[in-house]
Amino acid sequence: MNKYKELLKNICILMLSNFGSRLLAFFLVPLYTTVLSTSEYGNYDIIYSAIILIFPILTLDITEGAMRFLLDKNSSKEKICKSSFGFLNTSIAIVSLFIILNSIFHFFSFIEQYSVLIILYYITYAYNLSVQNIARGLNKIKDIGISGVINTILMLCLNIIFLLVFRWGLNGYFLANIFAGTISALYLLIRTKVGRYAISFGRSKNKITREVMKYSAPLTLNSLSWWINDVSDRYIVTLLCGAAANGVYSVAYKIPSILSVVQSIFNQAWLISVTKEYKINSNTVFVKKVYKFYNSALIVLCSTLITLNKPIASILYKNEFYNAWQYVPFLLISVIFAALSGAIATIFSAEKNTKISALTSFISAATNIVLNLILIPSIGVVGAAIATAVSNFIAWLVRWIYCQRYIKLKISITDILSYIIVIVQAISFMLLPDTILYPIEGVSVIIILALNINVFKKMRIIY
Repeated sequence: MNKYKELLKNICILMLSNFGSRLLAFFLVPLYTTVLSTSEYGNYDIIYSAIILIFPILTLDITEGAMRFLLDKNSSKEKICKSSFGFLNTSIAIVSLFIILNSIFHFFSFIEQYSVLIILYYITYAYNLSVQNIARGLNKIKDIGISGVINTILMLCLNIIFLLVFRWGLNGYFLANIFAGTISALYLLIRTKVGRYAISFGRSKNKITREVMKYSAPLTLNSLSWWINDVSDRYIVTLLCGAAANGVYSVAYKIPSILSVVQSIFNQAWLISVTKEYKINSNTVFVKKVYKFYNSALIVLCSTLITLNKPIASILYKNEFYNAWQYVPFLLISVIFAALSGAIATIFSAEKNTKISALTSFISAATNIVLNLILIPSIGVVGAAIATAVSNFIAWLVRWIYCQRYIKLKISITDILSYIIVIVQAISFMLLPDTILYPIEGVSVIIILALNINVFKKMRIIY
């Protein structure tokens, strides 16, 4: 019973850490779009997307490997942390060199005016993510939660000061992120007591480093594939349908982001629990029961959000953006299978087998691109949402098949019926008028809840 309570406790702490910053980012959008010009906001988005892409490539995703190996009771904290910071600092040197060369040879003129800020922002982003992963590996979940609260409060205050009071524009936006991220990273460095390893450079030549690299290297392909999955549809929509259509499609992700936050928080806590369960007990009942509950919870949430899609859209999406509601149902379904794929990937991580995750992510990314090129010209922008849902479903299905080697995760008739119903809900939004649509959607939610109620009852008894 303690392992269930520990999972719940970690989820609550991480929710405090993540949800505050996610909500803040959500509610500060009107401030950013009021104070920043469209070109400034566009430049920031390009820079941020590039950082997300290059960080796992330059570091071989070593911090993900560090987190997993630090969870092992007898691991060498010093060697793992030195290797992690060594790759991290090397990546910072590479980015700094590129920015300097860009200032000399003018590869990308639009980023030259932000050269120093980009280097500082990359350092902040890299250290924040790395120290958070190390803290998770050391099971310092409470400290991660406090760090998240610090980051949220500072971001709110500094954005108001730099953007509204000083009117520093994009420079102020960068500086708010840099200062807030630096303070929260410093807090974690002190609390985890790994700051003394932060000046390491290069690759440490020892056995544990080689093992961590063997584990983390495939995650680079995994990260790249998920990045392609997230952005390829938007580039193809822009290419085939125009920037305006992509603007509406991009806005549609706001409602599915509610499920994405749940997914992110759960998977962070889930990896710790699954790894501990593997070390302590070969019995996999805990993993099966929690996965089953997670699956049911996601389906009920997805069905409810699909039903409330238009009312929520009328609040969030104004003017021509309201049409984004038609893409939301399939994007919600895509989040379900992305979340379940991530949950299964933690089992592979516990087994220290990341090659399967990388392979399935690559298959999903390739499928997404192909389906986008087929569906968008045929049925329009909604084809991008369908392509994302199908590609995430394939990733989940292949991972589920591979997972049977380690844990027999069952797919019940109830699960299949639930998946079919949410797909019918999504299609109904495209075909039916509101007078018929809402009764069908309401009945669908009730049926799905009835199908999954026993799962919730069983988990309540356990707690």
